[in-house]
Amino acid sequence: MKALILIIVLIIANTIQAITGFAGPLISMPPAILLVGVDQAKAIITFIGWLAALIVTIQNFTYIKWKELGKMILFMFIGMYLGILLFDALPLNALLTFYAIVVLAIGAKNLLSQTLRKKERSSHKLPVPILFLVLIIAGMMQGMFTSGGSFLVIYAAVMLTDKTEFRATVSTVWVILNVFLMYNHFQWGFYTPETLKLIGLSIPPVFASIYIGNRIHDRLNAKAFLTFTYGLLIVSGGILLFT
Repeated sequence: MKALILIIVLIIANTIQAITGFAGPLISMPPAILLVGVDQAKAIITFIGWLAALIVTIQNFTYIKWKELGKMILFMFIGMYLGILLFDALPLNALLTFYAIVVLAIGAKNLLSQTLRKKERSSHKLPVPILFLVLIIAGMMQGMFTSGGSFLVIYAAVMLTDKTEFRATVSTVWVILNVFLMYNHFQWGFYTPETLKLIGLSIPPVFASIYIGNRIHDRLNAKAFLTFTYGLLIVSGGILLFT
């Protein structure tokens, strides 16, 4: 039953990931932690996220903005290294509480803005050094919980105005950074036989979710979809915080 619920969560999350290029791990990680524990959740979602991003990257390779990709990788790698160190140094319960609050805050803020139909302009006013700091924070969240997408989008939304370039470039970020994370997870012994079994069961549904996401990408009512996505973030964070 846990495996079935996890697969359903991954289908929903990776459909969203295929459409937008972000938010999949942020949605799937909290319920996955509750279902299989932190170590297994990180290993499964990192690998599945890498695979899904790889497919989207290959399909949209010509739309990658390489200069912006280089900046994202550089600053996020710094943050990711710091995030890994913090995860090892701080108590797990405190980290999970912090993570749940971050997920809730991101979902609530964006849902409120979406509901009030206010156009986000604050990120456009941020100076470049602050945008680079946002990338470092995105890397830290990626290193700790494979969930840096909602911070990366603050930078990417400023620098990448075309939605296909946005999706292609952001997906390529996960392809590159998740290789480093997967290597670390292998060294730490996260890939147990049970974890590999769950990954194997999850791969076919992920292909299906990417197909669905690609079909939806050009036809979707963007506002309705974002409202749904941010609502899922609130539910996901709330479950983790109060369980």
